[in-house]
Amino acid sequence: GVPYEEEINKIINSGNNGALKIKYSDMLDNSDPERLSRLDNETRTKLTNKYEPQLKKLKLEIKKRGINNEKF
Repeated sequence: GVPYEEEINKIINSGNNGALKIKYSDMLDNSDPERLSRLDNETRTKLTNKYEPQLKKLKLEIKKRGINNEKF
């Protein structure tokens, strides 16, 4: 029942770099265009709107912290 943005903020505010990297990688996988292309348009749009802003937020935080990850 927690809004998704709040979940992401908790991960960022935790200071746990490992959790940050894992969540970012998980979201990249979930928002992969090939994977999304298998979904109906409504679901694809809903997930894109859910993940895209939070992915940007996580990526910015990862770069800010200087965390290396081959997915960036």
